[in-house]
Amino acid sequence: LVGSKMCIRDREYSFRIKKEDIIEFLSKKMGIILAIQGLLVTIPWGAYTTWGMHFVSRELGANTIIATLLLGLINLGGIVTIPMGFYLDKLYKKKPEIRIKAISLALVIAPLLLNLALTIFPRLNIQDNEIPILIGELLSALTANRVLDLAIIFGFIGVFFSSLHGPIKNSVVADVTPPENRASIYALTGLFELMGRGISIVM
Repeated sequence: LVGSKMCIRDREYSFRIKKEDIIEFLSKKMGIILAIQGLLVTIPWGAYTTWGMHFVSRELGANTIIATLLLGLINLGGIVTIPMGFYLDKLYKKKPEIRIKAISLALVIAPLLLNLALTIFPRLNIQDNEIPILIGELLSALTANRVLDLAIIFGFIGVFFSSLHGPIKNSVVADVTPPENRASIYALTGLFELMGRGISIVM
């Protein structure tokens, strides 16, 4: 969206983020905090989403199909974010500070659990190319290997906390930012997050 034109019903949206906008954004404490968290959060998350499948495949001695299925199970943790979001909205009416505490907790727990999950993954040595056979061998491993189950549970919870971070951050920014400035704040925050993802791929 940065530096591009968007036409809606014959109307042209020609806003461009200029150097002055970035300087103004970084001149405020909130802008600095958002830029830092955008980089620090998306560097490990970008590495996980980009290289996670290859890492799991190599470390587990399994092909990419098994790695995809395992990461799919872990990434299901993001679904739990939906009911938790409704719950936090209800708590917010009684305790406005609850979302700040939740996002702080998420930023600490998510990387710890995801790193732990990737560290303790056991080797499976599943290399078959027939999908029915692969699924059968994976189900057997899930029922027999408690370390594998523990790694998936840690990863599931880690993805849950990681997925919780984004929506809460946006709601907090909306609370402290005037409506006329929110679009540019979100755009600049997204710019730093994209920079973090780019750095993670190179690293």
